[in-house]
Amino acid sequence: MTAGRRAAVRGTSAHGAGVRWAVASGARVRGAWVLGARARILLAVLIAVGSPAAGFDGARSLPSPAWAASCHDRGVEVDLAGSGDVGVVSGHSVNCPAGSRGVPRSPPAPFYADEIMCPPGRTGPPQGLCAATPCPGAGLLFALRTLHDPDGQQRAAGSACMTLRRARIGPGISAAEVLAAVRAVKLPGGRIRASPGGRGLANVAAYFRLDGVSARTADLALRGSTIHAEFQTTEYRWTFGDGFAWTSVATGLPNSLASAHAYPRRGRFEVVVEVAWSAEAFLDGRRVGRLDDLVSHARISYPVAEIRAGLSS
Repeated sequence: MTAGRRAAVRGTSAHGAGVRWAVASGARVRGAWVLGARARILLAVLIAVGSPAAGFDGARSLPSPAWAASCHDRGVEVDLAGSGDVGVVSGHSVNCPAGSRGVPRSPPAPFYADEIMCPPGRTGPPQGLCAATPCPGAGLLFALRTLHDPDGQQRAAGSACMTLRRARIGPGISAAEVLAAVRAVKLPGGRIRASPGGRGLANVAAYFRLDGVSARTADLALRGSTIHAEFQTTEYRWTFGDGFAWTSVATGLPNSLASAHAYPRRGRFEVVVEVAWSAEAFLDGRRVGRLDDLVSHARISYPVAEIRAGLSS
């Protein structure tokens, strides 16, 4: 086809952005291309075919044979409905992702998801399933594997001892990434309230209570997936600044948040409560594992006075 027989029209269609149509049978007038009647009709038909209004679903429909043969962004010359006029199409089809050069889109593939059964970072001896299935070697955790098929079917695929980085939760996402995102969530330390509120008295019990901590959830985005985390308090570890410490188990009852302490002398003491949390992590509805070593803190400085009795004559 000669350069004098080509006209160009730029536009977009369902086949891809920035599509350039070049149609023959035009005549050049004053530096511009003017289409002949025949070419204008064919051009209108071609644009209509490429339009979503004509019934082409760019996200789902298969391309025409001409488009199927052009999975790249180089110009392709095609015969317009056998008319002898030639259209030059440049751009790429939505069925060919940007960057692909003649490589068709891969169909969905099955993938393995690993569920970590032993909480990483746990202190003390293993319990339950983790005690019955020890994994030799530092950093190895026991995990159950599930095979996920593209049709949504799932089936058990055994178990293994693996590191968090090796454990896969979804395509291209490791358990380490999910748990690191959950670990980064800032948990509330709460606020300590004391009674008496202004100052305490030596050898008289003062009462301390922690407010503002309760079970909570968080949803996080990770490369197109959603992490869902469920946080629960497990312990309250009190220190009173005079060498005395006390731990209460989180039962969900109000008295598990409170503590009483009598200071033996006057002074100013730092009261600290460390709140221990556990978190269950999920990725797109699939359980990833549990974290047991999360903590938050609250503290106050508490003054204590001393009453001295004197004898007078």
